[in-house]
Amino acid sequence: MDNFYVYMYLRSKKSKHGEAKTPYYVGKGIGMRAYSKDHRVRPPVDQTMIVFVARDLSEPNAHAEEIRLIALYGRIDNGTGCLRNLTDGGEGVTGRIQSDEEKRWRSERMTAWMKSHPLSKEVREKIASASRGKKRGPHTEEWKAANSARHTGNTYCKGRHLSEDHKRKISESNKGKTVTEESRARMRAAQFGHIPACAGWNKGQNMPSEVKRKLLEAHKGKKQSPETIAKRVASLRGNKMPPRSEQWRAKQRAAQIGRRLSIETIAKISIALKGKKFSEEHKNNLKSSVYARRGSAI
Repeated sequence: MDNFYVYMYLRSKKSKHGEAKTPYYVGKGIGMRAYSKDHRVRPPVDQTMIVFVARDLSEPNAHAEEIRLIALYGRIDNGTGCLRNLTDGGEGVTGRIQSDEEKRWRSERMTAWMKSHPLSKEVREKIASASRGKKRGPHTEEWKAANSARHTGNTYCKGRHLSEDHKRKISESNKGKTVTEESRARMRAAQFGHIPACAGWNKGQNMPSEVKRKLLEAHKGKKQSPETIAKRVASLRGNKMPPRSEQWRAKQRAAQIGRRLSIETIAKISIALKGKKFSEEHKNNLKSSVYARRGSAI
């Protein structure tokens, strides 16, 4: 139906955004839309300041004319002109710029609505089943760069402390969940060769004695379960230490000078080594390290 029109609201007097009789809003409508007060931008009191630019248009043509006029006069919110429009016109909200105040207001309203309308168990299960089995990506390098730039500088989790109730809920939701070997393999492959951005942040820094004391007190009395110890031993079995530089070896020897083991520690080491057989190469390495330590002490 070709009964759409495009209209403009004109200023009745001069303002900081434009002279008198310059447009302050461009819109597209049908029927009594141009005169309606149910609108973000109120129409002028003097109806002679409502100008109809084009009539008897199809909706696509009305959209096109609206876009043309907004581009011609420009918008106040993006600094291009005198109009109070928040979009570039046409269908949708293309080009709209939300203020920080509006974002905060929308966020608070949506949070309050979500709290008062919790999802039922059936709805949550439907959402979970619809997403189950779907794979993401692979993401392009451009997407990764844009996503990284979008999150750079975010501090919304900085200094955040979870309540005990929140921690309990997270713990209960994760109980009984197991990661498949396929998922573990993918995680290992994704992290292979990856160096975290925070790696080495404390290199060369001396930990204050107060921090050391707090860490020591926090770990006092804590013991690992036999299952955890067995898992660690199994994960380390067969792993070979990388070749150490002479500088690293010298530091280790210097750190051991003057160090004395307690009787309890010696007894534990003796019990742990009982029945173990060392190769001749291993024995020679131990002897050479002992002689080197004695020589350094002398």
